[in-house]
Amino acid sequence: MDEDWKNDRAALEAALADTDPANPIAVAIADGIAGFTDRLAEQARRNGKLPTELLLIKPDTIFDEMVIKMTLQVVADETGQQVDIHWVPREDGEQNDEDV
Repeated sequence: MDEDWKNDRAALEAALADTDPANPIAVAIADGIAGFTDRLAEQARRNGKLPTELLLIKPDTIFDEMVIKMTLQVVADETGQQVDIHWVPREDGEQNDEDV
């Protein structure tokens, strides 16, 4: 599967609405949420609390931005604590080596 779907909002939203648990895009979204949740939980363990703000490089894809926002919405729903995102632009030539 090529990666074009990562910037196709309609394909991402369709995958979220799909009832097929094997939908590869929905699986990728779930995996992305799990990965970002693990990183956020590790940060909370190190700091002794959830952050109230995150300074993040603006994601390269709609997929990555969606995963981050969905994860933080679940955190807010479950804990009652909103985590604000402050996006910063990627500097010229900087690579995004880590997927969400």
